[in-house]
Amino acid sequence: IVIGEQELEQGKVAVKPLRESENGTIENQFEVAQTDLIQVLSERM
Repeated sequence: IVIGEQELEQGKVAVKPLRESENGTIENQFEVAQTDLIQVLSERM
């Protein structure tokens, strides 16, 4: 997941990773809570 710092600062975070499920279909995972993203990024720093 790649998130621009400007998007985080502006509070506009759109996460659309592609995930291949077990049965071979591609699923769009759209919603990730912004607070969770900030927490994950904080832990990486």
